[in-house]
Amino acid sequence: MRPLMIPALLLLTCCSLQQAGKSNLPEPTIELNQLSRVVDPTHNMTGPLSVQFQVTITNNATQPIELRRVDLQSIGFGSYNLSATHPFQTSIAPGATESVSFWASGSIDTSSMNGANGPVTLRASVQFESAAGGFQSTVIRSVNRQGSGD
Repeated sequence: MRPLMIPALLLLTCCSLQQAGKSNLPEPTIELNQLSRVVDPTHNMTGPLSVQFQVTITNNATQPIELRRVDLQSIGFGSYNLSATHPFQTSIAPGATESVSFWASGSIDTSSMNGANGPVTLRASVQFESAAGGFQSTVIRSVNRQGSGD
């Protein structure tokens, strides 16, 4: 019986830690878009890359929330790789929608069929503060910027 107690205690501890600091606010709606496009002459090159993103947040709560940080991480195979963190102090009123944009440094490691403008899957962990406490929302999106008029 004793060998089973340790895993059970660890499980209970992990579950209680996940709930710590979680507010009772409804999740905000989060959209993630890539704004920039790699110019055609560099389409099939490898090396460093700067990419501009926009995060749009709709506050679904009845009280203000404040965007504090956006962490972006590419996952899986895509046209480029990146890992970036950007701090913010953007207040979002109840029911309001706010957008922030920022640049992130990445790298093109291999030449994919679509070049650097092909799709990339990103995980965005977005951290907020509110009167009810801090909380985090995570979204996973496939982004890319095709065509010069987009």
